[in-house]
Amino acid sequence: MAASDPWVELPGAVVGPSLTAAGLAAWVHSRNGHEEEAAATGDLQEELHAALHSGEVGAVRVSRDTVRRAASLWEAAAELLEAWDDSIGGDAEAGRQAARLRVRVASLRRALEAG
Repeated sequence: MAASDPWVELPGAVVGPSLTAAGLAAWVHSRNGHEEEAAATGDLQEELHAALHSGEVGAVRVSRDTVRRAASLWEAAAELLEAWDDSIGGDAEAGRQAARLRVRVASLRRALEAG
């Protein structure tokens, strides 16, 4: 698949964790008053959900623009969590969730580069 292809294949091992990461990123953006970003984080979640409900197994084809936008939004959510961790004196859970989002961002970026 060429980088100019409008689609990206997300490996099956990335799909489930991406669904939960999208929910976490939406929650983080919403809690910080970023409603537009919160809504936009649901785009990838909706595409993955639709693919799974249509019976797709293994890798799932998703819009390249959606994956690119999700990576950016999830990165921003991780930064918000890290700021929260720093501002309240070391909330370990916020730090863990930020790290979790960064792992998911890396997996999306790998899929973008592979495509």
